[in-house]
Amino acid sequence: HGHLVGISSVAGIRGSRNMASYAASKAFVSTYLDGLRNLAASLRLPICVTEIQPGFMDSGTAHGKIFWSVSLEKAAQLSLRAIRRRTKHVYITSRWRLIAIFMRYAPDFLWNRCQ
Repeated sequence: HGHLVGISSVAGIRGSRNMASYAASKAFVSTYLDGLRNLAASLRLPICVTEIQPGFMDSGTAHGKIFWSVSLEKAAQLSLRAIRRRTKHVYITSRWRLIAIFMRYAPDFLWNRCQ
């Protein structure tokens, strides 16, 4: 029994030409956590798996210049609340859910162009 928590990122929803490796690693984390959650459920193990998917974090390097960045303190509070509630998935902050939906379902031609 227990509770596993993984930190992914909204960057893992779609590949990015500027940070392809980062996006791929976050997509792996999301898929891996989903697989662990499904495995625990199929074995009827009392293990909760929570995925935390933050957007931009105000880590000090950007000096608050990134659109919709969240302070580390706020991200920690929201993450802890999701863990305590045994939430399967949470966006930090919840407004990233809208961005995630758009990123998942927007046509490819909006993202990629072959030259």
